[in-house]
Amino acid sequence: MNIKIITILFASILALSCGSDLSDFTTNVEKSTKTLGGVNCLTEAAFSVENVANDFIYDIEICNAKASAVVTELNNYSKTITHKTAKVIDADDNICNNAAYDDADASDIPSTACTNKMNTLMGNLYTAVSDTINYLATNSAIADSCSEIAANTLKLNLPILTEAVKMCGSTSF
Repeated sequence: MNIKIITILFASILALSCGSDLSDFTTNVEKSTKTLGGVNCLTEAAFSVENVANDFIYDIEICNAKASAVVTELNNYSKTITHKTAKVIDADDNICNNAAYDDADASDIPSTACTNKMNTLMGNLYTAVSDTINYLATNSAIADSCSEIAANTLKLNLPILTEAVKMCGSTSF
């Protein structure tokens, strides 16, 4: 099995068992937005969680089962996550002017508008992911095994956001 997948799964399980609160997340986002390298790292974290949400949406489609109310709501939560990630990616491109990011730019300081926008949007993304995780924790009435596997995969992989942002906050660019 691919070592990267094993590492992500381990980090996800660890994050689920340890938890992460908004203040830690906010601190790591604020540390990250001090440089364009950190902003790029946050954008990559957003891409990662967007992939998780899109994978769930796709998995539910290919399950081809009548969706329960829980699955329908999880689909809505996943769409909210992708909407929030699109805003982060758009801000990185258009407000931070970081679309053509190069490692040589890593230590450059982003504009105040970029920093403020990324801090706000990452907080919004954290809320969307947390809401989804909380919903998953309290709602388990999924009728078919295919959808249940998709929901469990979503549950295991959503903590990638907090783990990736933690890494962004601890990395010097």
